[in-house]
Amino acid sequence: MLPVNVLLSIAVFALIGLIMIIFLLPATSSYQKKKKERSVEQRPKEKDWQDAALKLERHIQSLKREIEGLEKTIRTNEEALAQEKQKNIQLTQKLKQEQGWHDREEKAIEKNTKDLGRLSEALKKTEQSLGDAHNVQLRLEKALNEAKQETESAHEKRREAEKESMIIRAKFETAQTQLREATRENRELKKQEEDTSFVAKSDYLKLEQKLREVEKEKDREISELRAKIRSMQNEVR
Repeated sequence: MLPVNVLLSIAVFALIGLIMIIFLLPATSSYQKKKKERSVEQRPKEKDWQDAALKLERHIQSLKREIEGLEKTIRTNEEALAQEKQKNIQLTQKLKQEQGWHDREEKAIEKNTKDLGRLSEALKKTEQSLGDAHNVQLRLEKALNEAKQETESAHEKRREAEKESMIIRAKFETAQTQLREATRENRELKKQEEDTSFVAKSDYLKLEQKLREVEKEKDREISELRAKIRSMQNEVR
């Protein structure tokens, strides 16, 4: 804000000085000859100078208000970008947590599958070696059914984990869309500020460089989240 105020103040004083020179300082050579005419014309010229100065002051105040509004909007969008970044961090943590649950469920499914295979093999051997071991067979069948139920339960938990992953991915894509929209609006506002204000070029370049760094960081985080989602999808398949 300080550089803009300084530039505006300098511009005001320079224009006022120029107007004073034009309207108040007559040529030295014709000063004595036109003394009477100058005294008659002085009042309209002073009025014109006052009107021009007032109009210039109003225009400057309007520009100040417009610049302040643009800067406020830019700060709001920057806060929105920071919030979206925090949301992406939380989504990343959620994906890691879901991945841990998924891994544990996979291990449980693998263990139950192995147990089911061992029970099936034991059942076959018992049937071959004991033709009249009906009670043993019933116990094995019961254990087999329990193992199947546990396997089905593990599969159900796995399906729930996949649904949760899809929800997280949808939230992620929504956050990504909002981030792109906020970035686009921020660029447009910065372009408007450059066209309607006296902001120094170096300040604009710094702001533009900061925005590029934020966008680069967001793109990197988004790429990592996409890679994690693809990895989870491959593991689910």
